[in-house]
Amino acid sequence: MRTLDMKGRFATFLLCSQWTSAIIALMYHVRFLLFVPYDAVEAKNVLSKAFYFITGLDHESFAVFFLVDGIVTGLIMLDNRSEKIINHVVVPHRLAEIYRVALPGIMLGAVLDVIGVRFFNCSAVYTGFPQLSKLSLTYSSMLGKLFLLQPFIVPTFGSNSTLYLLSYLFWFLVLFIIFLYTVRLRRPYGQYTRGLLFVATVAVMSNKFLMWFSIWLLGIAVVVLSGVRRLKPSVLGSIALFLGALITSRLIVFHMDAILPPGAHWVVEYPYFLVAVSFAIVACALYPVTKQEENPDVFSSPSWPAVSAGSEKQLHSPFFAIFQ
Repeated sequence: MRTLDMKGRFATFLLCSQWTSAIIALMYHVRFLLFVPYDAVEAKNVLSKAFYFITGLDHESFAVFFLVDGIVTGLIMLDNRSEKIINHVVVPHRLAEIYRVALPGIMLGAVLDVIGVRFFNCSAVYTGFPQLSKLSLTYSSMLGKLFLLQPFIVPTFGSNSTLYLLSYLFWFLVLFIIFLYTVRLRRPYGQYTRGLLFVATVAVMSNKFLMWFSIWLLGIAVVVLSGVRRLKPSVLGSIALFLGALITSRLIVFHMDAILPPGAHWVVEYPYFLVAVSFAIVACALYPVTKQEENPDVFSSPSWPAVSAGSEKQLHSPFFAIFQ
């Protein structure tokens, strides 16, 4: 295993993309708690419209984050093709990275929420939002979160609802590793096992989980397809497509009450998949083509600097709930 070495334009592109998406998600939640809604803004101008548009790209930023994590996972496994290294080094290290971010978020978030509920429960944040007025700070929800079972089995622990992102990443990796094990099985046992895995995942998991899981798998597909078929779309064209997908997604979400029938709001999740597909095309356009750049050293490590990009948005809900 080579050591982490930040080289390669593609590695820098992925790293900047994940951190940018994490910062935009944080900006959205800060704006959500501390600023009035866009409809309440009296003097709307170009700057205010740009501010609310950029800070409104919350779930779009999640789509980019999950897609890039899938790309990085694919590149790490591509560079470490040894099954022994993947099973005993890459996978444990990736899971440890998730827990390294989740544990501080769970514990510190619990402390902030306990303080907020006990001393600041009359603040506008805790009383103004139904989801924050009745917090689940039980030991069972905390224990379930420690096993990354939020939101599948246990309710959201405290006001830290974004911790479900780390649960998703954890189970994405677990399901993918199980799939890799089924590939080694002989026919027809491997086919039957993969079929059962697919049916069980679709039957048990929610539509929301399946949509984000598809985005994460799309990131792995970028590595596979770019490595085999050398897909090279136009860079400028792919960026224009991505910007168009962002605008389309925001328009659909902003007007969803008018265009969607009652009970069909789950459809609003799927414009985010459109954003992910368009960003995947951007990644294909920028994917390195020379042999020297195919596996830059940054991907040879099971660790990835942007894994901690999700940590900066894990504590803001209880933090701002106190200091509103």
